[in-house]
Amino acid sequence: MPRRIADHSATLPHHTWETQASRARLVLERADSEREPDARFALEVSALHLARAIPDYWYTVGELVAQESQLAGPESRELSSRLLGDMEAIFSSARHYKLIDSLRRWDFHWEPLRDPASFHIDDVVRRGAPMKLTTGPNPNSVAGVAGFEPFFSGSGRRLGRANYYEIRHGAFVDEAAKLALPLGRAIHEFLEDLPSCQAAVLAIPEIKSYFEHPTRRPLPDPFSNFGPPAT
Repeated sequence: MPRRIADHSATLPHHTWETQASRARLVLERADSEREPDARFALEVSALHLARAIPDYWYTVGELVAQESQLAGPESRELSSRLLGDMEAIFSSARHYKLIDSLRRWDFHWEPLRDPASFHIDDVVRRGAPMKLTTGPNPNSVAGVAGFEPFFSGSGRRLGRANYYEIRHGAFVDEAAKLALPLGRAIHEFLEDLPSCQAAVLAIPEIKSYFEHPTRRPLPDPFSNFGPPAT
């Protein structure tokens, strides 16, 4: 059979994210038309991973920009950290970013996500991953949990990221927006906000300069389809 090769000829970055966003929307459309609850939720979780991969693509672009900056090691790492922080702040402004990020990391690392539709409308379900706390090196420091919230003093802190989600009224709770909403709606609204986020990322001076460089070759498109058979 003829061998298929990856097609990296797409112009970036203007269309790359839209390819992935279109796939996420297509999966959501299939989920909306699915009558079987388990199948519908499985499709929504698939769309969740597709949508959340878009910010990760840009975080990787930031690392590449730092690597090719010709700065010394410490300065390159500082640039990479700054670009990541700036881009995370931009994508965090998209509706439901924190919820989608939490659910995606939970589904990848812990037990399968619970389908909110499988619970009674009056049920409240909270799922929290094991949490590791430390008092740190300073004396008289404290790290603990009261109810569902950790508290710290002195050098006390949480080790690693938090993994947690809550289901209320048959939907996932978005703590930032202070509402419970269906997963499909959360992903739709997140995708709607991505164009403005990408525009803000491309306005970051180092990112803008990188893509405007006259001899810059396009980055490989991680979301492209395989191209035609090689001849």
